[in-house]
Amino acid sequence: MKDKLMKSFVFKSQPIALIGIFTFMSIITLGQENSRKVDGFSINPKLGFYNFASNDAGSILGIELNLFKNQMLYSSDFYRMEETVLFGPTPSEYFYQFGFLIGSFKGDKLFRFQYQGGLASLWGLKRTTLISEGTGLFPIDQYASNYFFTIGLSTKLGFKYIPFSFLAIGVDVQTNINLENVVYMPMLSLEIGKLRSN
Repeated sequence: MKDKLMKSFVFKSQPIALIGIFTFMSIITLGQENSRKVDGFSINPKLGFYNFASNDAGSILGIELNLFKNQMLYSSDFYRMEETVLFGPTPSEYFYQFGFLIGSFKGDKLFRFQYQGGLASLWGLKRTTLISEGTGLFPIDQYASNYFFTIGLSTKLGFKYIPFSFLAIGVDVQTNINLENVVYMPMLSLEIGKLRSN
């Protein structure tokens, strides 16, 4: 019963997380008084890998929304992580992350270094105990699995190159430290929006 509820939650949570991101950003943006308007904003598609040095490595695809105000950076993100396996154990693991981060950035017009911390939920399917070992030329081990949901501490370091006021490319390294499944994620990012005044 618990697994069925978690499976239902996993499938229904993706649109809920995306709606939550846009609602969060809309409330912050629209709720600002004229004297406290944000200095900039951006939409940031990302692509990368997680836990690349371990046995459960996989790919990441996600999006991040950012608001800038007085050298402060407010972000909300949503990622899907999927294990990359070739003749590997089954079932394949996959995870989702939905988080909020606050931090700061330093830099000039062309280069920016940013650091943030916050909270992020992580949920999905992970393998547990070995059921049977694979045989043959391409042995595939079969595992039991379960769905999980947890809240973790999220940290992020990023470096951006900003050739135009509306466009930046860069690299982010983000972690989710939790009790279920710690992940670390190096990612390439393409940031589009109002990044600087000129």
